[in-house]
Amino acid sequence: PHANRDEAHFYLGLVADAKGETAEAAPQYQADLKVDPNNSAAYNKLGLILNQDGKLDDAIRHFQKAIQLKPLDSAARTNLAVALMQRGSYGQAAVELNEVLRTNPHDAAAHFCQGFAFLYSKRVNEAISKFREGLRYKPDDAEAHYGLASAFAAQRKRPEAVAEVREALRLRPNFPAAQEMLQQLER
Repeated sequence: PHANRDEAHFYLGLVADAKGETAEAAPQYQADLKVDPNNSAAYNKLGLILNQDGKLDDAIRHFQKAIQLKPLDSAARTNLAVALMQRGSYGQAAVELNEVLRTNPHDAAAHFCQGFAFLYSKRVNEAISKFREGLRYKPDDAEAHYGLASAFAAQRKRPEAVAEVREALRLRPNFPAAQEMLQQLER
């Protein structure tokens, strides 16, 4: 089946996006939304581009519109949570992530994001719990091991922090923040 003319802009946006050509993808998603203002995926994709371009408030509005159109869209809700955390709205981010986890309790990305939200808001025990829960579903996530290492470091649990940051580096050897953390922990 071929895309009809109404869907062409969306698919052209996806192709440009896949190539990393966000400057070309964004106008395609915008054109698609003029034709189909109910395309939640286009709002989500455009939100990601806006966030990447530093247009945080616009990105948040696009993620919210995607969720309004498709309330169970866990990707849009997780993207909204990440944008809210970038704005420093950790409580709001946690609410969005709770909603993702209510409908999909095994969503590792939501657990990891919630772990970082708790970590940034100094709720370290809850952060550790969330990182561990997410790692049950996706044990090879370097960022999550780094987050868990950060939480252990915040509790001054050096051996646990070292073990987790080493695991992060085993999974992703070229991980500058983890390399720096390991150097600090080994001093």
